[in-house]
Amino acid sequence: MAISKGKFSRNVIQGVEGNQGPYRLTGADNEQFILILSGTEKVYIDGQLLTRGTAYDYTIDYNTAEVTFTTNQIITKDKRIIVEFQYSDKNYARSIVESSNYFKGTRADWYLNVYSEQDAKNQPLQQDLTTEERSYLSSIGDDLTQAYFPSFDSIEFNTNQVLYKRIDSLGYTIYVQSDHPDSAFYQLSFSKITGGGDYTLNGFNAFGKIYQWVAPDTVNNTLVHNGEYAPVRTLITPQKKQLFAIGTKQNINQNTKLNFEAALSNQDINTFSNLDQSDNSGLGFNFNLQNKQDSLIKNWSLISSVKAELITEHFKSIERYRDIEFTRDWNIQNSAVSTTAMQTLAKGEVRLQKGKDFFAFRTNTFQIDNNYEGYKNDFLIDLNSDINILFNGSYLQSKSIENTSFLRHNSTISKHLKGIKISFNDIHELNKKIIADSLSNTSYQFYDWKTSIATLDSNNARIEVFYGERYDKNGSENQLKSTTFARNPGIKVNYKFSPNHLLRWTTTYRMLSIKDSNLTNNTPENTLLNRINHKIKLLNGGLTFTTFYEIGSGLELKKEFSYIEVIAGQGVYTWIDYNNDGIKDINEFETAVFSDQANYIRVFTPSQEYIKTFNNSFNEVVTINPRYFLKKKTALNKFINRLSTQTALRTNRKTTLNNIQEIANPFAEDIADSSLQTLNNSFRNSIYFNRSNPVFGIEHTYLISQNKTLLANGFDARSRTNNAINTRWNITKSFLLQVKGELETKTSIVEYANNRNYLIAIQQTEGKISYQPSTKFRLSLIAKYKDKRNQLATAGEKAFINDYGVELKYNQLRKGILTAAFNYVNNIYFGEENSTIAFEMLEALQPGINYTWNCSIQRTLANNLQLTLNYTGRNSVTSKTIHTGGVQVRAFF
Repeated sequence: MAISKGKFSRNVIQGVEGNQGPYRLTGADNEQFILILSGTEKVYIDGQLLTRGTAYDYTIDYNTAEVTFTTNQIITKDKRIIVEFQYSDKNYARSIVESSNYFKGTRADWYLNVYSEQDAKNQPLQQDLTTEERSYLSSIGDDLTQAYFPSFDSIEFNTNQVLYKRIDSLGYTIYVQSDHPDSAFYQLSFSKITGGGDYTLNGFNAFGKIYQWVAPDTVNNTLVHNGEYAPVRTLITPQKKQLFAIGTKQNINQNTKLNFEAALSNQDINTFSNLDQSDNSGLGFNFNLQNKQDSLIKNWSLISSVKAELITEHFKSIERYRDIEFTRDWNIQNSAVSTTAMQTLAKGEVRLQKGKDFFAFRTNTFQIDNNYEGYKNDFLIDLNSDINILFNGSYLQSKSIENTSFLRHNSTISKHLKGIKISFNDIHELNKKIIADSLSNTSYQFYDWKTSIATLDSNNARIEVFYGERYDKNGSENQLKSTTFARNPGIKVNYKFSPNHLLRWTTTYRMLSIKDSNLTNNTPENTLLNRINHKIKLLNGGLTFTTFYEIGSGLELKKEFSYIEVIAGQGVYTWIDYNNDGIKDINEFETAVFSDQANYIRVFTPSQEYIKTFNNSFNEVVTINPRYFLKKKTALNKFINRLSTQTALRTNRKTTLNNIQEIANPFAEDIADSSLQTLNNSFRNSIYFNRSNPVFGIEHTYLISQNKTLLANGFDARSRTNNAINTRWNITKSFLLQVKGELETKTSIVEYANNRNYLIAIQQTEGKISYQPSTKFRLSLIAKYKDKRNQLATAGEKAFINDYGVELKYNQLRKGILTAAFNYVNNIYFGEENSTIAFEMLEALQPGINYTWNCSIQRTLANNLQLTLNYTGRNSVTSKTIHTGGVQVRAFF
């Protein structure tokens, strides 16, 4: 058995009406930010295992630990979601030992399995523990709710960090965020505290979150905290898990088999401490006896079995071994019944079976010491004949803090009729919970039915039309009262018209009505899920259409970001002190144009705040190649065959407007609309003339792109429109002329920084002539002119840019490549020079005369070794010359 080197966690999630996700997963100790190990997850809905994939049931982002469900699985308030997974937990060096031994005999087989997983407490990986912290962890025993330790450090003032000053207030020593070099000497790490802390989140700056102290209250001589955070860090304890299992499988006779297993578990959740050791070890036993013989009914077998399981109070399994909904089957989920006690489970079953058909009756009992006593009877039918019948019914009675009566069934009946399949499925549950002779408000009843008509599976087509309803009742005033009613029609189509024509279409519509608003927190809501995939090739492939259209609903996560200083040249952003106050404000970071400016990276971290959104995705790609279908050799056809075009439209938008017309419309484009949370739109059309001709060719491209991102401190929206035409002409074998004309607009709307808002109109022309006498050498002369005007601000910033340059490339086969360039740039600028607008319009250069140059030498030293030398420089009349160099060595294996 392969064991992933991760930590196991199980999340039980109640579905949210009309929310396909994402649903955030947490670790076994409620860790909020985890990395899931790829492929370790198992996702269940109502006890059924799902399949991962956009064409199936769900998708998962392993980095953000988020699960999103596809249109094949409509999520409602009634869906029970269970996700089991392993996640990265490398807080300590960990050793894993596993051994499986199997001994085979004539009539009996024996096995011995050993599993041991232990953290090396003296080899922490992701945390450094001081002697004081180790001593503290040794004193808390197994109470991990106390595994917090004050986290503040006195450091020198640094403008690249969130720092605090220490003051006294109301008799408390508190920390206040500060940017003053005379007092900001403390770096703090905050954690969310169970039971509350004395700090709240109070915004952001360029380098992270800012926390503010709030005074606690004293109520009845008890200190009441009014915040959620404290300046402490969570200390992760080293743990140990061990399991030893021995078992046997015996053939008592030809018809009777016996299985028996005994297991010993040993789990210590804090190996630093010698306290609380009495609850580390536990025992478990499992017994199964089965007998099979012929029955009185011809061709039917009678199978009887007895199963028993016993685990002691502190037995801990490595992973779940019982049924996925075991606690729900016995009505102990979300109850006050303590499961930390000796547990006994017994089952007796009689089954009448013929091939895959069977009738079965099962009686069960489950006991948790003196805390719980339950008895359950199951009746199961599975018949596959002219009419297929699948039935699973059960009745449970239990006694504990509350006495329960739980009656339920799940049945499916289907029949094939001349190429179609008619099906009916219904689920009923009646769960009465009695406390002190009164019906508990947690009691409920529902009836859910669905009928469908579908064509039989074939190579070409499958069409299914379905309709279902659900009725819910909840406990109130010692009786069950109607709360909600839902209807759910839909259609699924998978049709292959021909090898060149495929259609996949799924539509589900759910209408939720509220019968009694006093008994439910839900509101009347209609949910539409729709997905269409359509692919078609016409005219011998000369005309192709690929369409994807999806609408649904889910949650959008607000993202937080901060800037981190890195080695010069290794970053993406540069800081410009626009207000000359020496403080790095969040609106003073720009995308670096030159490598010597790239000193910062922007790091996004997921927050805990989600917004419900309604989503629309639409992709359309159309390609036209006349040469595939215009075969006649006429003059007109020859001209048309030189043309080709490709059009691609992609939209992905999420809005908070619950309006079907708004949700279904993929072309709504008001990027500043406050209801529009995220947007990723692009439209590109390219028309080619003589695309593959080596002498002459023209390309026209029209591009629109829009992007809007939801951030914790406001949205960031960008848009760009570009209309360009490129012409190339190989005058001779050695001379190539390229001419480009371009009209462009750039728009920026940033909610958290108004100084970053602009609408720039750009006109650009470019000419380039290249001389290339051979494949070794190429020399190019380039001239560019740009006219830029800010049409948003009243200042009306303008920039006129003349750029003249020369480029050289020399290539020696299997030896190396030399490239060099020099540019003379004359910038004429009207407007405030120290601003975001100026940085954008002047492309990080200065007004007036600028010179830029670069040189790169790439040398192959051996078959698998490559050396690269880079040098760049720039100079302007208002600044010193800046030189930047770098060296890189690559080894290929």
